[in-house]
Amino acid sequence: MTLRRPFFAALLLIAPLPLLPTLSAHPAQALETSIVVDGTLGAVVQATHPNRRVPPASLTKMMTAYIVFEELSQGRLRMTDDFIATETAVAAAPVRIGLKIGELVPVREAIKALLGRSANDVAVMVAENIGGSEEAFAERMTETAQRLGMSRTRFATASGLPAPLEEQYTTARDMAVLALALLDKFPGFYRFFSLTDYTFKGTPQSGHNAILTRYPGADGLKTGFTCASGYNLVASATHQNRRMVGVILGNPTGTTRTNRMVRLLNDGFAEKLTEKTRFLDGIAPDTTSPDPPVADNTNRTPICGSGVAGYAVDLGINRNRGRSAAIAEEGTRRYGGMAFTMPQPGGGAIRWKAYVGGLDGATARKICRTRQARGQWCLVRTPAMVRADFQAAARLQRAR
Repeated sequence: MTLRRPFFAALLLIAPLPLLPTLSAHPAQALETSIVVDGTLGAVVQATHPNRRVPPASLTKMMTAYIVFEELSQGRLRMTDDFIATETAVAAAPVRIGLKIGELVPVREAIKALLGRSANDVAVMVAENIGGSEEAFAERMTETAQRLGMSRTRFATASGLPAPLEEQYTTARDMAVLALALLDKFPGFYRFFSLTDYTFKGTPQSGHNAILTRYPGADGLKTGFTCASGYNLVASATHQNRRMVGVILGNPTGTTRTNRMVRLLNDGFAEKLTEKTRFLDGIAPDTTSPDPPVADNTNRTPICGSGVAGYAVDLGINRNRGRSAAIAEEGTRRYGGMAFTMPQPGGGAIRWKAYVGGLDGATARKICRTRQARGQWCLVRTPAMVRADFQAAARLQRAR
């Protein structure tokens, strides 16, 4: 067998893979879609429903970063230039880095916050500074996706925050194309996708991407989550001069998403190329297959139903909801996970608990040991306690 040329030289010829039937034997995973590609050769190692359309969530920021890198490469932007924080950006929904209106943020620092912290306020700021408006920037994102061969992707925001399902979606196959494009076109900027810890405005920050510390050879890309998308992950790793790129969309929890990616990458590196190996650059364009409907994972994602998957930490109660939200967001910056403010009854008025969920047990216990040693409030909440907490909060909100 003669192995093909390096993959990206033929990237524009990539077309969607044939649709695969749903595996009824695994209904709990029926809405997950995945693909693993040999990043050096463009060989498809594994693909399960690779054309199923799913909301991209924060994977969107990969394309936001792609456009920033284009601007830098073409000399229209410099790392030492400043973005200006707008009122719209400051008001973006969490996760946020905490911008102030009119604040100047160097391009280099903005990229770190965009990819390391997955900051939505920074994504909106970038979009408005480059595109004039987030809407115009999103149009450029979609046009760029089409140019790269991402035929079943559309963007409506620069952050991946929820938009109508028919206006913002992607596929596992298309996200693999984007990952490979970033690796090929912007190798000098790729290091920004591997941030686990960095400093923004003098404050230490922690990233969300557990695969970077879990998998030997993993060197980057991006996580994402919304209720409609489920837990998404694009990961790349190298081993013995091979690069593997994996994509998972629609996983039910953050922990299982990471575990699943570990297995997929292991399988990818173990795969031996044969005469039957499928190469993406040899697949004829698919112009006849209708687009599958967008998968809405809201009802199968624990965080959107009965509560947060996994463990959580209770960081204390405040009378002011904004104060609790700030504490919870600071907790996610330091420890990862997801920030919440939980309503609590008390003294005839609602108070608010700062809550960080989506953690594993070891991480939750370590957080509380560290905080308690400093004299700070912290309680570990087990998965059963988390479910009870969310159910109690939901009853309280309904009662009001």
